This record gives sequence, C-alpha cells and structure tokens, in this order.
Amino acid sequence: MLQFKRWRRFCGLVPVLAALLLLPLAGGLPALAAPSQAGYPTDRVPDPHQAGVQYFAPTGHTLRGPILAYWQRYGGLTQFGYPITEQFVEAGPTAHLPYTVQYFQRTRFELHPESRDPNFQVLLGRLGVEFHTPEPAVSAQANPVSHYFQETGHNVGPLFYTYWAGHGGVFVNGFPISEAKPEVNPIDGHTYTVQYFERARFEAHPEAAGTPYEVQLGLLGTQLAQKQGYFPPTTAYPAFGHAGDFTWIAGQVAVTRIQGGCVFVHYGDAGDQVQPIGAGWDTVAAGPLGAQGAQVVLFGHWANPTDPHPQCPGRNYVVDRVQANPQA
Repeated sequence: MLQFKRWRRFCGLVPVLAALLLLPLAGGLPALAAPSQAGYPTDRVPDPHQAGVQYFAPTGHTLRGPILAYWQRYGGLTQFGYPITEQFVEAGPTAHLPYTVQYFQRTRFELHPESRDPNFQVLLGRLGVEFHTPEPAVSAQANPVSHYFQETGHNVGPLFYTYWAGHGGVFVNGFPISEAKPEVNPIDGHTYTVQYFERARFEAHPEAAGTPYEVQLGLLGTQLAQKQGYFPPTTAYPAFGHAGDFTWIAGQVAVTRIQGGCVFVHYGDAGDQVQPIGAGWDTVAAGPLGAQGAQVVLFGHWANPTDPHPQCPGRNYVVDRVQANPQA
C-alpha cells in the first residue's frame, strides 16, 4: 500500500517534472529557431536518420559516438538534459586549447582524445568553477550525517551527497567548491538551495521530494551558451549600455593613436569605455567590427589579474564573441 501511495504521488508530479525538464525551452531562453544566416551553434538540424545517432526533436539536435555513450551511462536526460548544440570546436576556457564540445541544458561535454585512458576521453566541462569562484575552506560540521571533503574543505549534506555518490561521484561532478546556500536561479527566477561542485551546480527541489528529480543539476550549459552568444539574438540591444553583470556591453568602437595605437569601445554617456581584449576580439579586430565608429555588442567578462593587460589606459574586457548592433 505504501508503494502504491508513493507511485500515485509520483504520477501527480509528472506534469511538474515535465515542465522542469522543458523549462529552458519555454521560459527565459530564446526560442530555438531554424538555422540563421549567422550560423549559431544552437540552430536546429534535421534528423539524419542514421544508425547510432539519437535525434532529439524538442531541441533539434543529435547525439552520437563517445558523447552519446557517456550521456547514456551517467544519467542521460534526467541528469544532463537535452543537447542544445551539435558537436563543434571551441577554444578552451582557461588553456585556450581547441576542444570538440557539445552543450546540454545542464552542462557541456568535452572530448579529450589526448587522454590515453578511454575513461577520460569524455569529460564534463568545469562549469561550476566558471560560474562560481571556489570558496575558502571551512571546518568540518559537527553534524555526523554531513560528508566533509578534505580535498577542498567543504561539507556536503546527506541529500546532495547521496546524489553526488549515485551520479558519478568525483569523476563526473568533481569536488565541492562551496557550502550549500540559497541562490536565485537566473533562468526561472526561483530561489533554490544550491551547492557548487567543480563541474556542476546541485539544486534541491523539495516540490519533487521522493522522486528522481529531488536533486537536479543547474542549467549551467544553457547559461553558458547564452553568455557565449550561441543563441540567435532576440533582444534589440541599445546603442550604448550594458547588462547588469556586464555579460554584454553595447557601444561604439574608437581607434586612437596613443600608446602606439589603442582601441576602445565607448558604452556610456559619461565617457564609460573598455578596452576589448582576448581571442574573441582578436578574430574581428582587423575587420569591420573593429573599425572606427562600428556599433558592436561585446559578450564576455571583466579581465582578471591573471589576464594579459595591454599598455593602454582604461579597464580591460575579455571578449568571447562580438556581433554587429544593427539596432543602434
């Protein structure tokens, strides 16, 4: 009788769970349109109807080869979500090495053929570290049900530890880099108890208690794809302005002769400007997007102390991608 009640409770949650899985398709994420002239990685592709290739109609993308095998082995749709791109080559986030990657709603898969161990030729990207600076180590909690990781100095409570251990452990998720705490999800605007690991963000969903969806990976793959500009633009950017967290800056290119030649992007009425740097800017600097007077939108982040700092006055902005701003 108890098992029947649990099953009936789960069935009642099915519509909710389906909505959670499809949330990034219907909520705060741009609609996946037909392939555009710009050629965005998230553009849909047709079903190839090939043996060994799995096609996902909700997002219009395929899985194949080692990535498909890894996806199936370590949790599939429940854990990683749908693929939102095909496999493509992307510069590494830290070493700037070219990797073949594929984005999913909740993560990014990377192919590492340089590894001699076949178990390490597919890895999850370190998205937890990309979105959350590792926090200083803390002391072990007195609560005996928490698990303390000496490697990074963080505690993991029973709910998250059970999920971590049962879904690939350190190999898939990495070590914890924070304590558990409330945080607003930028995709749906809801507050969840979350904990960051090197390769993932765990979220507690009490509304799905007693089901496989009580703990879910955060939508870091979707967030990173948005930050990288991999979705077709659905918003008209202002001629001059920026996102609240400076994940994009809209402005006008100004080329000067000081310091042997400097390039800035002015983005504010008060003379606000940045000096664009990084591989994303280098690819367009010699073209029309890098020319005097060009109206552009930069996607990236403020430079860290470890990033190169050219000898030009002004704050440096590491550019991942540039697009023309036709609305300006």
